[in-house]
Amino acid sequence: MCSTKNLNLSYRMLAYIENFPTFAAYCFVVRGMEALGASAYATASYVFVVDIFPENIGSVLVSIFVILIQTRPLLMP
Repeated sequence: MCSTKNLNLSYRMLAYIENFPTFAAYCFVVRGMEALGASAYATASYVFVVDIFPENIGSVLVSIFVILIQTRPLLMP
């Protein structure tokens, strides 16, 4: 989670790179690293849920996704 936060901040700093090929290369690197951090966070979350609810993994994950889908309009401006 910290790596995703730090990469988000560095992504905002890319606007100050004036050379386009360098800018494009750094964009791909930063977004790729951010994707790796976010996927590691999601995987760890799923492992945590599996550890707590070993008998009802599918039910718990579906419940989480339903809650996220229903509350998403509330979270968006």
